Amino acid sequence: MSKFKELLKQANNRKPILENTYGNFPVEIADQCGEGEIAEIIATLDRLHIEKQEIADWDGDSQDDIWKVQRGYYQLLARLTQTYPRQIALGLRSRYSSTRFYTALAFSKSPTVDAIPDLEEYLLLETSHRNYMTGKKALKACTSKIGLFRRLFGR
Repeated sequence: MSKFKELLKQANNRKPILENTYGNFPVEIADQCGEGEIAEIIATLDRLHIEKQEIADWDGDSQDDIWKVQRGYYQLLARLTQTYPRQIALGLRSRYSSTRFYTALAFSKSPTVDAIPDLEEYLLLETSHRNYMTGKKALKACTSKIGLFRRLFGR
């Protein structure tokens, strides 16, 4: 069972009220997250995608609020890519385009060679241009780690 909501609640209770009000996401909880929390983060990104689709076009403030939360979740995922790349990569298979986008963005920000097979598969199936380009950037970042490794260690 995931303890993600409790981790968020505890982290937010330790912050000054203005920090909570202005959307500073508690990414410092990353070292307390495991596979269950990652699954919950991906499920939450799915729900946020649905919520954002239901907002009227004229309600830009609500759309911005959801974007800020999505951004916080992606930053949290980026902190977890080195430890849980395969679990995070499940977000690339989401039926919701923004979940796939933020998952690819996390790998772009924090690349790992373990994500390469998942990103290659993702690029074969992705239909959104924005998502495809983000996935391509993530794959390039991940594969460049292999080149760096070879230069450093001669393999």
